[in-house]
Amino acid sequence: MAVLLMYENAQSESPWKPMLDNFAQASASTMFWPETDLIELQGTTVYEKTLERLRAIKSTHVMLEPLLTSSSEDEEPIFEEFKIIDFLYWIHQMFSKSFPASSPTTGVSNPVIAPFFESIQHDNSPSCSLEVRMINDENNLLVLIATKDLKANHVLSLRKGPSTNTYLLLDAGTFMLDSSEHAIPFSLSISPTDPSYLMKKKALDMMNITDGMEFNLLANNNGAPPPLLLRMLRVQVLSFKEFDSWRKIMNSGK
Repeated sequence: MAVLLMYENAQSESPWKPMLDNFAQASASTMFWPETDLIELQGTTVYEKTLERLRAIKSTHVMLEPLLTSSSEDEEPIFEEFKIIDFLYWIHQMFSKSFPASSPTTGVSNPVIAPFFESIQHDNSPSCSLEVRMINDENNLLVLIATKDLKANHVLSLRKGPSTNTYLLLDAGTFMLDSSEHAIPFSLSISPTDPSYLMKKKALDMMNITDGMEFNLLANNNGAPPPLLLRMLRVQVLSFKEFDSWRKIMNSGK
């Protein structure tokens, strides 16, 4: 999609040109942060995800550049030049402006960018969703569907996709306070010599987590980790001398 956006932007007569010209030229996305600023995030998930995406963009650019700038006797090159900074910019636009649209026919959801829709605000509890409906073999219709009863002057909103602050900062340079999708990477390892190994492993099994597996610790609707999960995690760090008190912790509700 990013390459297609670049191509349409380079065509002066493209019907997409008015919308593409109005895209913001600057962004607070961590993909564009100076290295001296980005290093301040070292140790966080957003730092790792930013580096991961930048490496992927660089390797993809190396692969695409000769294909998109080469010519033959019969064909002109698709681009006169294919700069990585331009590719990075349109990758960013792809992530920040697109919304998932599902197909009622196939059940598959794909990202779409379209005039008007790209300006609708993001919300974790959106008032609308998008569907792609087939008119015929060559034309589709993009339909905005209300997911709940809407009153006059109600603000339309859509869910853009992964909504943790990691991806909001990476994709669009924004963040949300008190989000139910705040998450941090977490893992628990139990020593096989731990006298309470079986009890702790059973507690992990109740959360569908295996020993040593990394998972995202998500917040619940009030922005805090779920109480049951916290109580489970407290069991994992009990020493053998505290074994008799584990039931009190499990039943404390604290």
